[in-house]
Amino acid sequence: MPLELDDFGEPADATDEGAATRDGADGSGGAPPPAPAPAELRVDARIEDSGEWPAWFAAPSTRTVVLTVHNDGDQRSLPGIASIAWGTGSEPTGFLPLIPIPAIEGGTSSEHRIDIDIDAFTTGRVRVQGDVLTFGEPLTFTTSTTLTPWGLIVLAVATGLLLLAALVRFLWRHRRTRAALSRAEMAAHGTRPAAVVRGLTPDGEDPFEVALREEIASVFNQALDLYPTTDLDDDTFIALMLELSSIAADRVEQRVVLDPTERDGLDRHIADAVLDSFGFVPVDA
Repeated sequence: MPLELDDFGEPADATDEGAATRDGADGSGGAPPPAPAPAELRVDARIEDSGEWPAWFAAPSTRTVVLTVHNDGDQRSLPGIASIAWGTGSEPTGFLPLIPIPAIEGGTSSEHRIDIDIDAFTTGRVRVQGDVLTFGEPLTFTTSTTLTPWGLIVLAVATGLLLLAALVRFLWRHRRTRAALSRAEMAAHGTRPAAVVRGLTPDGEDPFEVALREEIASVFNQALDLYPTTDLDDDTFIALMLELSSIAADRVEQRVVLDPTERDGLDRHIADAVLDSFGFVPVDA
């Protein structure tokens, strides 16, 4: 009796085991097993400061981009690469070498550090952006930092304050000197007897007035260096001004011919003119 064959060329009385072998190892009717779920990746990026003090003065420096790729899923990810660009504008154009990203087990992460060389006098916001390319859609990331040359700013402020202090001191000394010269003219007019006759200077001034004014200014400038920057008390300061004024009066006498009445009390007039500029009352006779 001829052997009957089925549609697959097998004996009609073949066992179910053969059928199971044709339909699939699990006997599920030939449907393929479901594909594994793709890895769940995310990217964190930040910029670390090197802490180099020359960078405070806008010198060349280094910043470090820290790129961390996390696998939040259960499946192992496929390897990939990271493309990074940086710059000071809204569209960075300074491309860095491609970074290989290894396969990442589920629930773990992979960290990568890339140094960026910053040119001198680079200020403002530095922007870093890029993509991690692996299985699926690219993972885009961006981060930024601000470069501020605090050292130059502090130096500029300190220099400005020093110049301002020097200007204030100069104006203060100039004001005091003019006040002393003004008092010198008054003192000169008050001590010059009308009986003394002298020739005038080319500027039409009495030589006695000129000499007296200059010597009062000289004593006053010496007083500026002693008061109030020293620890002299008021009595010692006044005594020192009297001594300096006596020396100045002698110099006046050496420069011009004086009437005896002019020389008498001249040192006291010089001392009064200087001390009055510092707020002291006239010296008692």
